Amino acid sequence: MIVIHGPQRSGKTLHRELFAKHYGCNRIVDDVMCNDRRIAEQEGDLLLSNEDPDKLARRFPGATIVSIDNARANVGLDAVPVGGFQVVAQQRTCPRVDALAAKLAAGDGLCWAEVCVMETDIGQHCESSTCIAAFHEDHDPQHARAWYRSIARTSFDFLVNTPETADFMAGVPLEATHQRDRWSSDHDAGKTPFDWFWLIGYLAQKAAAAAVAGDVDKARHHTISTAAALANWHAALSDADTTMRPGIEPPDLLESTNSQEVR
Repeated sequence: MIVIHGPQRSGKTLHRELFAKHYGCNRIVDDVMCNDRRIAEQEGDLLLSNEDPDKLARRFPGATIVSIDNARANVGLDAVPVGGFQVVAQQRTCPRVDALAAKLAAGDGLCWAEVCVMETDIGQHCESSTCIAAFHEDHDPQHARAWYRSIARTSFDFLVNTPETADFMAGVPLEATHQRDRWSSDHDAGKTPFDWFWLIGYLAQKAAAAAVAGDVDKARHHTISTAAALANWHAALSDADTTMRPGIEPPDLLESTNSQEVR
């Protein structure tokens, strides 16, 4: 029985299959706690734990206690970086974000779609210079793609959430994407043609009110948002995109509908 100990974010769980293969273990038990008596440990187990090695040695007297640093060295992995491997929060999937992430990776000389050999054979080491994880500290393709997605998502959100008022043709697709993100819903409420009619009329009225008030920049923005709503309706009618539900209004939209801005 082998017990590998180390702090969180040191790669114990990430490389558990590689460790099990190296040590000849046939069962893996993760997140082992010394005071958990429900563990029915047996010969051939690989136990992974954050606990102190002395406590683990007392709890499992017949086991071989191995530090994560030694375990990683034994299988040819680099040492754990100071502070551990950073955890990248999982981002919601979006084809446009993935496309931008792939371009960012390509700018670093990496191929987004390339299958890393470590994804198909855990015991092998990847030598490819274009693998998505080639420059990643732990050479984890999933973690590398998540990192590029996080950068792409930040850039994408900034782009679509920054109103374009000068260039109509550039602003409409950006605003259409922003609207889909803002009004998206998982159910079918507010999907009737008259809900689209209401939204388009409301936005056009905001453009007119802003123009009358002399706020040209705001009026131009609302002409773009009106056209973007029409583009999203066209997409819904064409079954190209049905994520936008115009009948579901965010609270600030309801509030502004009753304000003096709309006449």
